[in-house]
Amino acid sequence: MSDDLETVIEVRGLRSVFGTQVVHDGLDIDVFRGEVLGVIGGSGAGKSVLLRSIVGLKDPDGGQIRFFGEDTTHLRAEQRQPIERRFGLMFQDGALFSSLTVLENVKVPLIEYYQLPDDLVDEIALLKIRLTGLPAEAASKYPGQLSGGMQATGFAPTQLPAWQTSVRVQALPSLQAVPSGLGVGGVHVPVDVTHVPGEWH
Repeated sequence: MSDDLETVIEVRGLRSVFGTQVVHDGLDIDVFRGEVLGVIGGSGAGKSVLLRSIVGLKDPDGGQIRFFGEDTTHLRAEQRQPIERRFGLMFQDGALFSSLTVLENVKVPLIEYYQLPDDLVDEIALLKIRLTGLPAEAASKYPGQLSGGMQATGFAPTQLPAWQTSVRVQALPSLQAVPSGLGVGGVHVPVDVTHVPGEWH
């Protein structure tokens, strides 16, 4: 990877230990702007521990984690908030609010964190939905009216501009398309390695 590309996630010397079991020992990872990094491994290999450590849900037993060049390893919750607003999480089962439409789901973080006019919030939310490749009519649907793959894809725009993910493999084309268009980076952990794209092998 070129030295002039911005590193959005840096993991240096990560060590994760549970009792006598060492899960990670000296793990280094770089995720560059515009890159989706695939993490593949069997059950118990430490994929979830890695993601939890990256996003601050687990304190590493050693090493450093940086977002956008800033060390987040031991920051307090209030210190992490400005950085956390620059990334998001996607969950294996989509995690959309079932009582809200897709459009309303996408609008949640925009309303929560930014003081924007209602019409601008609608415009941004619709743009994010279009970026995932979902059809326009999906905006007015509730999660229960979407297919499983569309539910996972529908969660992607709620978490732009960046994310770390554990999502359905069906959503991968949208995950690949969004970074290339917006220059964001992410980590993808597929739940079924038999459906991992050929270029990842």
